[in-house]
Amino acid sequence: MSISLIKKEKGYEIIEKEKIYKWLLSLKNKNRKGSFLMHKEGEVDLRAVYIVITIGSILNLLTEELIEGVGEYITDCQSYEGGIGSDINREAHGGYTYCGVAALAIIN
Repeated sequence: MSISLIKKEKGYEIIEKEKIYKWLLSLKNKNRKGSFLMHKEGEVDLRAVYIVITIGSILNLLTEELIEGVGEYITDCQSYEGGIGSDINREAHGGYTYCGVAALAIIN
């Protein structure tokens, strides 16, 4: 998202937002509501959720369809220790906890 760093409207004009939105939706995991694949046929973990939500936020693409189930998925990733793991029933980790909390903050 280098374009967002230069803070020039002209940079955003070259982004094909409709294609990016379709791509983000294509990464939604159909087996686990609210989660996303890291790439086509890739693994599912909380990093993908954070990346999709961040991209969606920067490009003003956060729709109900895109964020459906995300909050619930993130809270389901919380472990008995209070931290958040990479996926449901995984050990909590600081990096995944950041991804989960940040994604929740972005989607309110």
